Amino acid sequence: YHAPDQLDAFFAAALPLSNQTYQARLLDAGLPGHAAFRAEAEALARTDSLRAWILFLHGKPIAYLYLPVVEDVLIYAYLGYDQGQAQLSPGTVLQMHALEQLFAEQRFRYFDFTEGDGAHKALFGTHQVQCATLFLLAPSIANRAVLTSHRAFNAGVEATGAWLERIGAKAKIRKLLRG
Repeated sequence: YHAPDQLDAFFAAALPLSNQTYQARLLDAGLPGHAAFRAEAEALARTDSLRAWILFLHGKPIAYLYLPVVEDVLIYAYLGYDQGQAQLSPGTVLQMHALEQLFAEQRFRYFDFTEGDGAHKALFGTHQVQCATLFLLAPSIANRAVLTSHRAFNAGVEATGAWLERIGAKAKIRKLLRG
């Protein structure tokens, strides 16, 4: 899906699927469906700056991929898949299919998987660039309190994850949270 007249079909299939993903349910990070996002997608499509895919299984959408284009760089913006089909690796299958089509197109210079770790990034990526988000804060008591709280929270999360791993429950809890 990359033309403006194809976007209604893309969103009709992708949005219900996105709403079921753990990204949408737990992180509020699913594919946006509001009018402003759709207008932005249409503007991108009008300038041939959008690529999107849906993977179907027996006529039912099981994965989607949404890639805006900035100059000659594809940005890995949204991927979601049906957790009930996770054993089939639908996100990975869709990613491979998309890359095959993109290589055939021979238009884009880079595929930016964006920050973070992921098995698909290790599988399909060829290079990586270290990146960081830097915040400069005034040395105030309030900022020190926020940073101390943040450090304590992260330490608590790490300790909880390590404890769950030791007792053999981390994978089960992760699966439960993701649905």
